[in-house]
Amino acid sequence: MSDTTTKKDDDAPEEVAGVDVEDTPKAEEPPPPPPKAKEMNAAGPAQEYEFQAETRRLLDIVAQSLYSDKEVFVREIVSNASDALEKLRYKQLTADSPEQYIDADTPLEIRIFTDEEEGTFTIQDTGIGMSKEELMENLGTIAKSGSKSFVEALDGEAGDGASAKSNVIGQFGVGFYSTFMVGHKVEVFSLPADSAASGVGHVWESDGSGNYTIAEAEGCERGTKIVIHLNELGEEFGKADKVQDILEKHSNFVSFPVVLNNNRINTVDALWSKTPHTVSEEEHNQFYRFVAGAWDSPRFTLHYQTDAPVQLNALLYIPQMQMEKFGLGRQDPGVSLYSRRVLIMDKAPKLLPEWLRFVKGVVDSEDIPLNLSRELLQDSALIGKFRRIISARVVRFLSDKAKRDTEKYMEFYKEFGNFLREGACSDQENQEDIMKLMRYETSTLEAKEHCSLAEYVSRMKEGQDNIYYFIGANRKMADSSPYMEALLKSGQEVLYCYEPFDDIVFSQVRGFEGKNFVSVESSNVDIIDGADDASDSADTVKVADQDGMAAWLQVTLGDRVSKVKPSTRLVSHPAIISDEVASGSMRRMMRMLQEKDDSVEEPAVPPQELEVNFGHPLLVKLEGVKDTDPELAAMVTEQIFDNALVYAGLMDDPRPMLDRVAKLLERAI
Repeated sequence: MSDTTTKKDDDAPEEVAGVDVEDTPKAEEPPPPPPKAKEMNAAGPAQEYEFQAETRRLLDIVAQSLYSDKEVFVREIVSNASDALEKLRYKQLTADSPEQYIDADTPLEIRIFTDEEEGTFTIQDTGIGMSKEELMENLGTIAKSGSKSFVEALDGEAGDGASAKSNVIGQFGVGFYSTFMVGHKVEVFSLPADSAASGVGHVWESDGSGNYTIAEAEGCERGTKIVIHLNELGEEFGKADKVQDILEKHSNFVSFPVVLNNNRINTVDALWSKTPHTVSEEEHNQFYRFVAGAWDSPRFTLHYQTDAPVQLNALLYIPQMQMEKFGLGRQDPGVSLYSRRVLIMDKAPKLLPEWLRFVKGVVDSEDIPLNLSRELLQDSALIGKFRRIISARVVRFLSDKAKRDTEKYMEFYKEFGNFLREGACSDQENQEDIMKLMRYETSTLEAKEHCSLAEYVSRMKEGQDNIYYFIGANRKMADSSPYMEALLKSGQEVLYCYEPFDDIVFSQVRGFEGKNFVSVESSNVDIIDGADDASDSADTVKVADQDGMAAWLQVTLGDRVSKVKPSTRLVSHPAIISDEVASGSMRRMMRMLQEKDDSVEEPAVPPQELEVNFGHPLLVKLEGVKDTDPELAAMVTEQIFDNALVYAGLMDDPRPMLDRVAKLLERAI
């Protein structure tokens, strides 16, 4: 047998004892590198230029002190790119020779590329582009007359120079210079749309110090590409995740596609800019979930557009439920402010009054003057105008819903009624209209039926000047209350209020359509139709000496009462507290606050005014026993007063009176 040598294939896997080579795990392949922008390079000698002196100072202001958050540079250059695309689109529609601006193979879009390894951030638009002269004019100087004197004034301001600096962006639109906050070198490649066929562009380059260069560039595409070579402070902007978060926050509604590393970011339409009747219910549902971070669908949708007295596009949603009732704390504002689809303030705190914090949505206005960083508004009075316009519009919208769809409005009112109550107390401009939105059960309506204050006033008896209200937990308590006896007998209607906050509303608002709000627990109740003699009847025996009996009660109760007086409205109850110093509803609110904050102390019950029915059998018998059995008379008197406190909602803890009740029962048996 001859020896045969078999040549081993160099590419074949080596055999390893005990291991099947085909089954060995393969090394995990590294992720593909991030996509990069098309290469553009200088193709000729660079010419060096100096920044104007005022531009150098402006660069110092922007790069060192004006912006409080570095990420705003992304918003600024995306906005500039959008402007360039908008200018091109306008040229395509209006130019005498529009064909020179149209390239069917190049879509209108904004492309962004991040490269963490190389430390660059690149943004490219396919917009109008800039010539060499425009690069010099737009990036090398502040292209406005009087700019030099204005910038010089930054150092010459008496007092606070920052106030002058805050106006720079509104004057000159120099957001591009914010790139030097995060970059040690910036390159700008640009090719004008009207000469795109030539392919000859220019590159502008600077480190943000005193000079910049301009050279011809090859490989340029229509539009402008900015390459930022990131410094140590800007390294994080080479990360795609970081940039994506910023784009979704600030530039999600830019009119043109924003593409980050070949993935489109702004996939949600700016519905507020559309004509209201063209937006479908499903589009509203999706947009509401996006802006509110919610999972449900909106209860109401208000799509509002106006050009006077200011330009406004508002898309507002009222959710199905409010979250404060779950004890999650006070809601944050829910409406964000945009200008030309660019976010100015996320969840703007001053855009709507506090009581409308449950509203979600977006407000966009082209009338907003911005400071350099867009973080503050130059004209706070304008925001005040927005607030007045929008809040009045929301109130009018709710009023219309209350008239057109009563059932659906009542569902809203049960969920958000306390916000309206807060608005009635805090929003003086809309107070009267907010009060028209209130709904109540009343003593003359069936249970679960509600009426407005206007409807109540229309049914008031002739000569009645007061709107009467009862604060209690439920209707059963209201119907059986001793405070209601005379009013029910006379047929005078009473509002039944089951929320303690109503007591605060009525005490602050005080009136409606010329009528005063008066609690049934007040001594100012004016009984009509002769019911003020409710305690008088032929078979009622009265206390012979009412003044003497009142004086005895005053002495017996001591400092628990401030005054004892006869009642003209009680029928079946011996006594009530009237004109209470601390109402039951207010004390219930104090207890609610105490449960949330241990530092809040619940006040002791102050001396009260006792209104006594001297025609009640208990008082008649008490007069006879106070001299023969003073101990029993004192216990009965104490119990009468405690019962009155319970009816008034002022008895915080009824347990101390249980021993007395047991003794009285023992005496009765």
